[in-house]
Amino acid sequence: MKTLDLSKDEYGWISVGYDDLVESFAEIVDSTDCGSYRGDLVFALRSETGEPGILVCGYGSCSGCDALQACGDNPNAITALRNSIAEDVVWGKHNIENHDWAGEWVLYDRCVRAAIYDYTVKFGFTPPFSREADDE
Repeated sequence: MKTLDLSKDEYGWISVGYDDLVESFAEIVDSTDCGSYRGDLVFALRSETGEPGILVCGYGSCSGCDALQACGDNPNAITALRNSIAEDVVWGKHNIENHDWAGEWVLYDRCVRAAIYDYTVKFGFTPPFSREADDE
């Protein structure tokens, strides 16, 4: 895990991205960006103890619709967001295979659905849904 650097640069900005937040609590094994100016980041993760995890994290194009941009240069807000994102990880074989992915909005996006499926398989687990929504 990397230390989250919340120091300000020469212009007075804190320059962190979602990858930085995630890398402060887990190793990123792989990631998929499902979007452009807004969308979802899907991460395949490993904890410090080696436990696999999957995280879906939405992002937006401005401070009105992106949580990290809304934090501005407030280190307390950035740390709180980091902690909130860390709580959203689905950790471990049992939880990944039995998580109610179908009950979440994320499966309606083909890219997110495919990434979750692919990472589940990459970890050697059985996906609880098909890769393509049309297959169900």
